[in-house]
Amino acid sequence: MEGAAEGRQAFTLDLPLQCGRTLRGATIAYETRGSLSPEKDNVILHPSSFDATSSDLMYQVGPGRLLDTDKYHVIVCNLLGNGFSTSPSNAVPPDDKGDWPLVTVCACPGPPHPPTHSLP
Repeated sequence: MEGAAEGRQAFTLDLPLQCGRTLRGATIAYETRGSLSPEKDNVILHPSSFDATSSDLMYQVGPGRLLDTDKYHVIVCNLLGNGFSTSPSNAVPPDDKGDWPLVTVCACPGPPHPPTHSLP
């Protein structure tokens, strides 16, 4: 594989939300499959849904499948709140459990720099 690592990965950032709060130390988890072209022009970013994880979507990713890894470098990003990325169950105070902020789909995958930071 050229340049980008394959498999489960994550990065952490302070994520400003539409509600005005900042989710401190937010972790965005994602999985990558397929090779990155030398031109870096074959990337597909596929976010999960709020009730699914990247693992739930892997049936679509692979050689000859909908997201064909013989052609594309696929990044499947886990949305906030789904348990793999920062969620009420694993957030750090003050954003854990009862004080989980309002998270809209506009924040998901949400980081100002999506997981394409793994691209060289």
